[in-house]
Amino acid sequence: AHWGGSEDGYDQIQKLSLKDLDGIFLEGSTYYRNKDVKKYAPHNGYTNYELLKKASEDKGYLENIEEFHGFYYDYSKDLESVNKQMGEINATNMSFDFFKQYNMTFEYDIETKDYKAIRNNETLIDEKDSSEVRPKNIIVQFANSKVTGPNLTLTIDHIGSGSGKLFTQGKVIDINWEKDSESSKTIFTTSSGDEIVLSPGLTLIEVLDEKDTIKITPDIDERIKNLEKVAEEKNIEESTIA
Repeated sequence: AHWGGSEDGYDQIQKLSLKDLDGIFLEGSTYYRNKDVKKYAPHNGYTNYELLKKASEDKGYLENIEEFHGFYYDYSKDLESVNKQMGEINATNMSFDFFKQYNMTFEYDIETKDYKAIRNNETLIDEKDSSEVRPKNIIVQFANSKVTGPNLTLTIDHIGSGSGKLFTQGKVIDINWEKDSESSKTIFTTSSGDEIVLSPGLTLIEVLDEKDTIKITPDIDERIKNLEKVAEEKNIEESTIA
């Protein structure tokens, strides 16, 4: 489901024979302009689940759908699987710099166990009900990107494999991602090779270039150094006593 796109994007849709709902051709039925938000086109283009579902039914897109599963969520009372997976490295404040004019910051709320999203120093607000956008999980996917084509579109190397990070419950771990082809989904796994488990709730995926700046507080490297220092001092102390 999309509203227009680049020449390469349209070529890919045709090449892969995707079930396609394009706002360019479906404006006025499946997609509409919302004048109440007082935004300039194309930023005033909207749709909703019911309209997309109806268009999919009309086009026969919902017939013979292949079995598919999304992310795995831990619905246990104490989030045992998530907590075991995430370990002990804290990350309560993260800042992602895509480029000079765009910064995303996430602040962990220990009471609600979610993250306050801040874009360019302003709290991110959901237009639907004026509530704060509060993700439970933030996935960072590192993928190289470059500007290509006559229209200077951004091309992201999302086929293959790479590294990333998962933030949830105020913790962070390193993860890996893999996507075999254009038509396959991206699989995120832990360092041990298991598919990641998430806390129930909103999940955001931030795709960053490997050279983009990421700041994490508490500082992970410093925390590791401190743990190593404590362990070393403990070994020295035990050795002295012996």
